[in-house]
Amino acid sequence: MVRPAPRQPRRNGELVRRQVSTRIGLVKDFHSKAEAREEAERVLAPVNEGSHKPAVVQPVVQFSEQEFFPFVRQQVRPSTANGYEARWRQVKPWLADLRLRDTTTPDIQRILESIHKQNTLNHDSIRALRYLLKMIFDHAIRIGLLNTNPVSSSKVPKRSEDEETEDTYAYSLEEVQKMLNVLPEPARTAIATCAFTGVRRGELAGLLWENFDPKKGSLKITQSVWEGHVTRPKTKKSRASVPIIRPPIRMLEAHRVRTAQLAVESAQKEATRARKSLEVAGDTLAPEKRASLNQLIVLAEKLAACPPVPTSGPIFSSRRGTALNMNNLLNRQILPALTKAKLEWHGFHSYRRGLGTNLKRLGVDLKTIQEILRHAHIATTADIYVKEVSEQAAEAMLRLEKHVEAELKMSSGPAYSAVNLQQGSWTVAPVSE
Repeated sequence: MVRPAPRQPRRNGELVRRQVSTRIGLVKDFHSKAEAREEAERVLAPVNEGSHKPAVVQPVVQFSEQEFFPFVRQQVRPSTANGYEARWRQVKPWLADLRLRDTTTPDIQRILESIHKQNTLNHDSIRALRYLLKMIFDHAIRIGLLNTNPVSSSKVPKRSEDEETEDTYAYSLEEVQKMLNVLPEPARTAIATCAFTGVRRGELAGLLWENFDPKKGSLKITQSVWEGHVTRPKTKKSRASVPIIRPPIRMLEAHRVRTAQLAVESAQKEATRARKSLEVAGDTLAPEKRASLNQLIVLAEKLAACPPVPTSGPIFSSRRGTALNMNNLLNRQILPALTKAKLEWHGFHSYRRGLGTNLKRLGVDLKTIQEILRHAHIATTADIYVKEVSEQAAEAMLRLEKHVEAELKMSSGPAYSAVNLQQGSWTVAPVSE
C-alpha cells in the first residue's frame, strides 16, 4: 500500500515529499482479498478524508518568523510586538538547530541554563525569554502542528546569590524639579506633562489639543502613538480624562504659543529663500515656478499677521505636523541635558510611578490614585469607566498642585493664559495669581 510520507529534509536543508509503502499485514493475517482491501481503506481513510497531519519538521526559527510573529503583530499593540521581537533576537541564535516536532523540554531547559551561565541577562529577562518560547509553541498547538508544549515543564534557573531584584524606579518631586530646571523645550513641557498627569509614553505622543481643557483642568486620553502607529490606549479604563494642575497647564499654553511662533518662523525662512530665488532667476524663471514662490511669500505674510495657534492636532508635533517621535525627543534633548547635569534617566514610566508614589506620600487614598492613573484592574462596580474626573481625583491633584507650587517653588517659565487673535494681531496675556 502506498501512502504520502512526511516531508523529509535533504542534505541541503530543502524539504521534499516522497511516497512510501506501508505494510498492513501478512497474507496469512487476512482470510480474503476483500478483508485486506478493507484494512487498507481504513489505514488510508485519514489521508483521503484530509484529516491526516504529516509530521512537522519545520525549523523553530522558520516557524517563528513565518507563522508566529505575523500572527502576533495582528493581535497585540505595536509596542508589545516590538518587545517580543527584541526578545526573539536574544534567543534566536540558541534555536538554530532545533526543529519544531523534535524540540523537547530538556532542549528548552538546556537553552535557559546556557543563557543563565553566560551572565549577560538577568533572571527577569530569562523569564521573559521563556514566556516568549512558550507563546511560540502554544501557537503551534493552536494551529494543529503539535500536541504538547515542551516549554511548559521547563524552569527558569534560580536567581544568582549576587543578583538583586530590580526595583522599578519612581521619580520624586525633587528629582522632577531638577530635571525641569535643565531641560530645553519642548522636552521640558513633555516631561512636566508626564510627571504631573501620569500619562504613558505612547499617550504622551498621542495627546491632542482638542482634548486639552485648561479651564476645567482636564486632559482627555483618546489615543496612543508608538513609532507612528496610532492605537487605542492600553485598556478601556485608560480612555478617560485625567486632572491636570496649574504648572503644566501654564507650560502647555506657553508651548501652544511657541508652536505658532515656530510655524511663523518656518514660513518666513521659506519666504526668504523664495525671494532670493526670484531675485537670482529674474525673468528666466518659468511662470509656474514664479507663481509657486510668490504663494510661499504670501502665505508667510498671512501667518505673520495671524499666527495659527493650534486648537487641534498633536500637542507635541513634528515639523510635518505629525505626532512627535518620543525616541527623537529622548535622544536629541532629554538624554544630553540630563547627562550634562549628571541626572539619571530611568524611563518615561518612572514619572507615572512617581506620580502614584508622590500622591500616596501626600496622604491620597489608593482608590483615588488608581483612578488618576487609570489602572484597569479595580474590582468594584464603582470603577466602571467614567468620562469625567471625579471630585476625589480633582481634590487629590489640587493637593499635589499646592505641594508643587509651595514646597518646590516650581518656576514654570513664561506663564500664558490666553492668546488674542482679534483684528489680525496676537498677544499673550500673563496669568494673574
